[in-house]
Amino acid sequence: SVVLAGAGAGILHRLNKRVKNDLSEHERYELALQKSEQRFRSQFENMIDGMAIEEIIYEENEPVDWIINDVNPAYEKILKIPREEVIGKRASTIYGSMEAIKPFLREYDHIVKTGLPITRQPHYLIKDRNVVFTAFSMGANQIAVIFNDLTEQEKVLRAEKRQRDFVETMATITSALNETMDM
Repeated sequence: SVVLAGAGAGILHRLNKRVKNDLSEHERYELALQKSEQRFRSQFENMIDGMAIEEIIYEENEPVDWIINDVNPAYEKILKIPREEVIGKRASTIYGSMEAIKPFLREYDHIVKTGLPITRQPHYLIKDRNVVFTAFSMGANQIAVIFNDLTEQEKVLRAEKRQRDFVETMATITSALNETMDM
């Protein structure tokens, strides 16, 4: 009976050790997951591009709308819509009608079903600005949409071009005047 007790204790000791190892491995995975989530949240909150996490709503296997699950601060800044007004809301409500979102529904459905991302310019729901957007699948009928407003950059480029054209014109006039004065 002493031998059995010793053998039983050895088995319990090895089992206890294995459980502790399994728990510490689980804890390492949990810690790695937490760090990954923190990195994603930090990138999401601090990126200069607008970003929305959206879930496509299907009825009878057809996309009918989408719900905005999360947006970053740049989304609010670029679209000038507070997150409180979009989180948990349907796109048809936010953007005014089903007709307004239909082209996006087709593209978003394609992304969900194929896993292939898309990039488009301009984003026609955003008036008077040049916004380029990329959308990609996040699995389970979810997509991420990242967009950037290029309007100000384009204004600066046009102003720089006007300035260069002015300088070139002045150089041509100056050169012509110098030639005339040399005659």
